[in-house]
Amino acid sequence: MKFKSNDEYIAWIKEQDWYQTIPLSCGIKTKGKFRTDIRESFFSKIDFRRKRVLDIGCNSGQYCFMAKRMGASEVVGLDINKKRLEQARIINENEGLDICFLEKDISEASSLGKFDIVLCIAVFTEISDIIGSIQAIKSNIKDVAFIEMDIARPLIYLP
Repeated sequence: MKFKSNDEYIAWIKEQDWYQTIPLSCGIKTKGKFRTDIRESFFSKIDFRRKRVLDIGCNSGQYCFMAKRMGASEVVGLDINKKRLEQARIINENEGLDICFLEKDISEASSLGKFDIVLCIAVFTEISDIIGSIQAIKSNIKDVAFIEMDIARPLIYLP
């Protein structure tokens, strides 16, 4: 959906429920539930130029947009949440970026081939087969992967 005016685009942004905080070319950021933009300072040090990038569990596409703006030649975002993918696709169209967003599970990532950079941020808390998921991601890595895992603190420590 391409909006006819910046005002329509901004109105749509404001009426959405967002998880990620995404900076947009219209001068505003989405109102994410969490400060996901904090990770951008880390990623800003990564050289995305001319790289093929895969974002597994891309949500609404924040890191896909960042990678593309930083010069990635190809960016693919995967997620299973239809609503978040729709948001990502609408932003993609209105921002004039060329990113492919696919509705695929992490286990289907291996069918996409190798990527120079693989991102998998805050996904492992949502899956049951961690080992199988790591193996699927491994098949996509050509150069480097950034995987963020949130590990709960145990209640009991046993020696």
